[in-house]
Amino acid sequence: MAAKAVSQFGDDIVRAGGKFTDDFAVATVRLSGQQQRRMAMLAKNMSPTAKKTLMTRVSKSTSPGAVIDDLWKHKGKIAAGAGAVTIAAHGDEIAKAGGQYVAKPLIESVMAPIAQLLSSTLYALLICFLILAVSLAVGVCRGNSVAQGVVRSGWRLLRSLPQRRRR
Repeated sequence: MAAKAVSQFGDDIVRAGGKFTDDFAVATVRLSGQQQRRMAMLAKNMSPTAKKTLMTRVSKSTSPGAVIDDLWKHKGKIAAGAGAVTIAAHGDEIAKAGGQYVAKPLIESVMAPIAQLLSSTLYALLICFLILAVSLAVGVCRGNSVAQGVVRSGWRLLRSLPQRRRR
């Protein structure tokens, strides 16, 4: 089991070399099976620098099991701290990515049906207005008294609106 836990450190152990590697191997043998499994799970998600720090702590500790138990117990807080540091260091990039991959698709999916409805409604109103305008023009040209009355009423309405003062 210790060999499996140590195997999670891969090339980091080879690079460390010498007495350091021997001390780490001896320390991992002193871990319980559960602690070895926990160390292997923690190491899977660690960067090379973090793995080297863990190897140093485990090899130099008089109680390597306590080191693994403390890390396991506080792994959520450690991850939250790492997340906070990442956000502080790369906040702008995270915000841009959030806008591009979260907000933009959400807005597009919500607004697309509304825009389609509005555009179809406005299009229908425009067609009705054009039909009415053409009908009135044809009616006035043919001498239709109803069409002429509608046009006269429209002109009266326009003239009755308050005029803007010119300066």
